[in-house]
Formats: sequence, C-alpha cells, structure tokens
Amino acid sequence: MAARGVGLCAKRSPPAAFFPAHWAPNDLLFVTNSKFPAAYRKGMFVAFHGSWNRAPAPQGGYNVVFQPMAHGKASGNYVVFADGFAGAVKEPGRAAFRPSGLASGPDGSLYISDDVHGRIWRVTYRGVGDAAKVIAAPAPKGPAAGSSSELPPEGMHADAGRQAAALAPPPGATKDQVALGDRIFHGEAANGNLRRMSRLGWTWQSGRR
Repeated sequence: MAARGVGLCAKRSPPAAFFPAHWAPNDLLFVTNSKFPAAYRKGMFVAFHGSWNRAPAPQGGYNVVFQPMAHGKASGNYVVFADGFAGAVKEPGRAAFRPSGLASGPDGSLYISDDVHGRIWRVTYRGVGDAAKVIAAPAPKGPAAGSSSELPPEGMHADAGRQAAALAPPPGATKDQVALGDRIFHGEAANGNLRRMSRLGWTWQSGRR
C-alpha cells in the first residue's frame, strides 16, 4: 500500500476549540466583566440551543458551556456551566427551555435567555471572594434521553412535536387543510407552492408565519 501524506491539512490551522456537532450555538459572550469570579474572567460562555439531527447519537446541547481561554486562545476543554434547560427529554419539540442568548450585568450577573417561553435567568455567584473553580455542572436528573429505543432513524425535525392540527382553521378551511399546509410549509409534502396554498384558502403576509 502506498504511503499517504497529510496533504493540504498540514497547511491549515487546527481548530481553536472543539464542541460536539449539531449542538447549535446561538450566542457567545466573551467575559470582560471584572466582577466575575477570577476563574471565569478568562474565557467565554456559549449558549447551545440544542440539536435535532444527531441520530444515531443522542440529541445534545440545550445548555451553556464555559470555554477557558488564555492569550486569545483556548486553554483547555470546555465545561458545562449550566444544564437541565430541556427537562427530561432533549428534543426540540419536547424541550421545556432552549438557551438562545447571553449577557452580563454590571454586578457580575450572567443572564441566559430562552426562546421557547421567553424566560430569562439571572445567574449570580454567592461564594466568598475568588474561590470559584471552573468545574462541570452536575448532570440533570430525569430519565435519560437517547436510549436506542428513543432514537429516531434520521434525527428529529426542528419543529417536532408541533400541534398544527390543533390550530383553529380559518373560515372556509378544514383541519386537514391546515395540517397539509403546515407540512408543505416545512417541506414535508410535495408541491408546496403559493398557488397550491392559495387554493387551500391560505393568505400570505410578510414574516415566517
């Protein structure tokens, strides 16, 4: 067998940091606030919205991690700073909350926003001085999501669990038409075009819905 060279990869920069695939980072916050504990002043927080297409691996993310940094580079592996937002099941259609935004307050608080129910958490350090250490958050309690019996064959659609059929149909339309329109909108049915939808009684305005 002929020897294989590294090729172009030898001329490329290696990854600055590693995070699991498809966790869906929505926001990051470089720490510049001197009121954070010393261990958390050199690095960044990342809000992961959560995956839907990691099968056959279990879905993941739905958390906030801290990436230690030094001299503008990653200085170690990330750690899970806050977890448990999704609740018992880490799936997009069943997750209770999904981190989407990060901000720091002048008093050293960390704010985490959610885009499922619009909740905002304020996280504060109540220790003494700078005694805080960068350690991973404990695993949330609840049934494990991701056993072989729960894994979808090709992942889970980002809007899994939506209840389109439960929506009140507009005048002149039926529930079946509403369900079909929703499937066409999400690319789950063929011939999804505006003319076909107009025949089903839908009207269109600017915006996603």
